[in-house]
Amino acid sequence: MTLAVFTAAALLAAPTFATTLEEDKAAAFEVQLEQQIETDAIEGTEFVQAGLELPPHIKFEEPIFETPKFGPNAAGLGRDLGGFKLSDRLNSHSDLFTRKLGTRDWDLSVAGDPKFEISYLRLERPDEKQLHKIKDINELRGKGVNIKVDEKTIYNFKVSINIFSPTRGSTLKITPIQGTNGPKHKIKTGKILDRVEEESFVFKTAGKEFWTLYGTDVDPETNWFADTRSFLVIHENGLSTKAYPIGEGKLPIGQAVAVTLGDAKVVLRRSEDGFIRFYEPGKKVGPIAKR
Repeated sequence: MTLAVFTAAALLAAPTFATTLEEDKAAAFEVQLEQQIETDAIEGTEFVQAGLELPPHIKFEEPIFETPKFGPNAAGLGRDLGGFKLSDRLNSHSDLFTRKLGTRDWDLSVAGDPKFEISYLRLERPDEKQLHKIKDINELRGKGVNIKVDEKTIYNFKVSINIFSPTRGSTLKITPIQGTNGPKHKIKTGKILDRVEEESFVFKTAGKEFWTLYGTDVDPETNWFADTRSFLVIHENGLSTKAYPIGEGKLPIGQAVAVTLGDAKVVLRRSEDGFIRFYEPGKKVGPIAKR
């Protein structure tokens, strides 16, 4: 199942951070940095160099993924927040970005196992799909992960952390190595988050906005696509972003299931005609909050 942000890359590559007064002060420079043209000289002061310890004001906050709580829906469905046809959105986010690797264009995304414990880089073309296991996501923040696309094409995927804006201002760098003839690419993690939102079903409940992706799981035994599918519900909240994996099997067809997402609740119902709908429990009137 795709994470993210390239939720993966946003959730893998730019995970949440704890903040302190020092970081709040540093954030005042963020606007100025964003207005500058990115150069190697700027990166020398804006980004943490590979192999160095992170500044004290940047502290990783775990876990990013939280297991939601499930239970029968005791009351009525509540206010309708909208829904979607499952077949229309299955893996619709697999083309979050299209980039040329070597001499060929590839759609780039990230996939995961049903437990969201193992991550994979997903590459796709009209006539080919590839899954590349990321053994340790921490390597993305270090020396990077080398991906062999074919015999002549090897790329390094690496994240440079922006010390002033770690969540949205960090950069995913995709660099040809070992003699590969091809372009290099840079993608801001903020852009990754924006693309994830664009490809998500968005609903609002309890005063919060949630993004929902729906995709095919990967079997960690075969490192290939499984017969199961999952939803990933994301609450993007800067330094406190969270993601809630929901296996499709947790939502029996025809039954309303109450799901707790942090301090918010939503009722989900899969129907026999292949749709899923979202409801805000305890409310039966009001505008539909969806996209």
